[in-house]
Amino acid sequence: MSNNQSSQKSLAISICLLFILVPLLGIIDFPEDLEIVDDTEFSSSTRTSISMNSPGSERGSVFTNSILELNTVSPTLVLNNGSLVSFENGSPIFSEGDVISISGQCSLLSNFSLFCSGINNYGQLGLGNQQLLSGYVDFGGKIPAALSEGNNHYCAILDDGSVSCWGRNNNGQLGDGTNSNRNSPVSVNLGTNKTAVSISSSNDFSCALLNTGEVSCWGDNSYGILADGTTSNSNSPVIVNHSVGERAVSIATPGYSVCAIFSSGNISCWGDSYTISSSNGNLVSGSISITLPTNRTAISLDGTGSHVCIILDNNSVNCWGVNTYGQLGNGECSSVIPSSGCTGTNTNSPKYVNLSNVIAISSGSESTCSINANYQLFCWGKQEQIFDNTSNFKISPYLM
Repeated sequence: MSNNQSSQKSLAISICLLFILVPLLGIIDFPEDLEIVDDTEFSSSTRTSISMNSPGSERGSVFTNSILELNTVSPTLVLNNGSLVSFENGSPIFSEGDVISISGQCSLLSNFSLFCSGINNYGQLGLGNQQLLSGYVDFGGKIPAALSEGNNHYCAILDDGSVSCWGRNNNGQLGDGTNSNRNSPVSVNLGTNKTAVSISSSNDFSCALLNTGEVSCWGDNSYGILADGTTSNSNSPVIVNHSVGERAVSIATPGYSVCAIFSSGNISCWGDSYTISSSNGNLVSGSISITLPTNRTAISLDGTGSHVCIILDNNSVNCWGVNTYGQLGNGECSSVIPSSGCTGTNTNSPKYVNLSNVIAISSGSESTCSINANYQLFCWGKQEQIFDNTSNFKISPYLM
């Protein structure tokens, strides 16, 4: 057996154990009024009654741990023993740890503390100052249940369903009613009797999925993420008028836009590329419905940068958005560089990805990775000697 085959087999076994052992709910004692989303209207055989997606990973949700992260070029996995695995030249690199969930520079540990390390020029590590480069975030006795990384800021859902944010705040992305940077977590006022079940932060804005099925957003509104027909920023939460008339059950914030799965299993998006007309630049209130394949509904989505990927109810994958490096995985790319050989186009219509039995997916800025029911990891899009020992981007899923 080759070294590459051996590493793939070992990694598959580790991922298998991860999905068997990873807790979906019950890590934290959530309050009684933290509603569990009713998913009886759209389900698949691989889903559980308490999860918002297939067993495994959906970033920012209190119902699952985020164990597949692709905010950078290299995918990072959390294994069942708490260690992390990343990739270089197509080979896994293991590092010991005690991690149960990850987001950017921060890791939620098995003792329910949050450890952050790295760049801290805006206080985005939440350590109380900008000098420390690693440490534990102090939530005043509360326990972090879910976390999302934005552009130099973070937001977390705590064990009482409240939200706290920290880091850069130039556009009100922390939601505390100010535009002051914060070195430590500050509370976000979600409204009376409202708690968060999922959180998603992006380019200078953040959104929370509430226990009521509403979507609340705050921060940079230059591209219409508030769906209110204006470009006025808000440094406090605003209930989004997405005009769908259904409960939202999952959210993602790719680039300067927001996408949500609703109780019917349909998807709508708003913000950049969706509610801004390309012909005259006028903002349009409300959201744009995404046309899914016939008789299919969505069970999970993830979006970072300028593309979105979803898992459908038959555990197939569709992606849409910018496709410069083949990050849509449909065998095409849309680079404007003549020598690239790309002939495809960017699109807001979902494109089929040649994968089956997918149970987790993560979109990076210019690449995508997924895990299937056989616990194999596939990646596609831009790479710098990560997926294999080349710099050639992958326009179709590549087995790691």
